[in-house]
Amino acid sequence: MLHVIVRTMRLPFLVLTPLCISVAVAYATFLSITLQTIDIVLCFVGALLAHASVNMLNEVQDHLSGLDAQTLKTPFSGGSGILQIFPEYVRSVNSIAWVLFGMSACVVLYFVIQRGIDLVPIGLLGLALVAFYTPNINKLPLICLVAPGFGFGIVVFVGTFIAMTGTVSFELILLAFPIFMLTNNLLLLNQYPDVEADAATGRSHMIIKYGLERGLRAYLYHVIVTVFATMFILLFFQWKTWGGLLLIPSFIGIICYFGLRNYILNKNLSVFTPYLALNVVACLTYPLFLSLLLWFA
Repeated sequence: MLHVIVRTMRLPFLVLTPLCISVAVAYATFLSITLQTIDIVLCFVGALLAHASVNMLNEVQDHLSGLDAQTLKTPFSGGSGILQIFPEYVRSVNSIAWVLFGMSACVVLYFVIQRGIDLVPIGLLGLALVAFYTPNINKLPLICLVAPGFGFGIVVFVGTFIAMTGTVSFELILLAFPIFMLTNNLLLLNQYPDVEADAATGRSHMIIKYGLERGLRAYLYHVIVTVFATMFILLFFQWKTWGGLLLIPSFIGIICYFGLRNYILNKNLSVFTPYLALNVVACLTYPLFLSLLLWFA
């Protein structure tokens, strides 16, 4: 049973969470704010529990809806498929997912007690994204488009910083903006191989509702906004030589845009899979490079 639980957590997909938290820790260090070790640990644990929970709930609900049986699986989309092999563990996975959700809610409650009710809105937003992402948010196209960005850029990054420091600023939101945009693109691109299966099982995300071409344009707009936001960050923080690292994920995004356009025309998943991988690289390297700049630049 343990291997089923681990597979449904989608451990490789959890990497983005600690990277976003590392940006919050790095920015606090950049501002010479002293952090409590217990606060850092609890933020890591609470965010990872929430991320694992939403992955597990998604696996369960996609299995029960029949979506899992219809998707063309890649390393980056289509689900793990493990519950198709071991359907007898569906109830156990679902129960453990809600236990993890409850534990993450306890972490949120701890920080609300420590920092005050200002954390309540962002905490509730994070918990709502976990609880309602698959059954409800996937049926609301525009909300589904921006939900990943809110989850990682706002809840994980901004929420962690507020939880650890009790402060918020314009600069914090500025740093969150590219993470918001790139994470939206991460999920948007991953929806393309599954669009027909998603539509057949009742989902209604952006590319189902508005079409493949509009999804392509949405992807490009996110990349363009990321470039301009990054340029503003480089000017604001006066990062010169090494600051150019932050532009690399945007350039990768441009490559992925042309790969996506080719996929829409030819529907060759084997050729498209490397672009899914590049899209993941773009999303992960941005918070990694941003953390390094905040610590060392």
